Amino acid sequence: MDSVIIYSVNSNTGGIPDSRSNTIIDKKYNETVEDLFKPGKNSTPAKIVEYRKTNPTKHILKIENATKPFMISFAESYNKLWTAHLDTSHYDNNQDNYKSSFKTNSVPLYGVINGFYVNITGDYTLVIEYEPQIWFIQGLTIGILSLTGILIAIFFVRKKLILRLTEAIKRKISA
Repeated sequence: MDSVIIYSVNSNTGGIPDSRSNTIIDKKYNETVEDLFKPGKNSTPAKIVEYRKTNPTKHILKIENATKPFMISFAESYNKLWTAHLDTSHYDNNQDNYKSSFKTNSVPLYGVINGFYVNITGDYTLVIEYEPQIWFIQGLTIGILSLTGILIAIFFVRKKLILRLTEAIKRKISA
């Protein structure tokens, strides 16, 4: 069973030391759990509007209305080799340059499942992949290309030998 959940998180890990109490700084960085999950005046929680599992090692999520950082809970046994990155096939090279390089590794949630901290806002497509699968495909491609090259080289070498041999036989027959 696949399950993907979004949790809102604070952009900093703790409060900023300040001599003033109950200031905007304290309220901004010392949110309660209820504050994290409740939308503010100008912010709505991010939503997963589309989810696709293309294969067991690749999941595609379409995220909308992300107004602050959030955590994605991915119900798959924790492995640090799961990564999340943006699908850059929909972006121009000039548009949102910081987004095109976004990549985050998995962190353990509850000690057993994968979690991904995402600090990109807006609407975008997030791809969650198992990194060794990419390495396997790259290695397989290199292996197939190498084998093809070797077979082509053997074919041409054998063809040259056969041509030389037939020419030698023709010379001996004509002599």
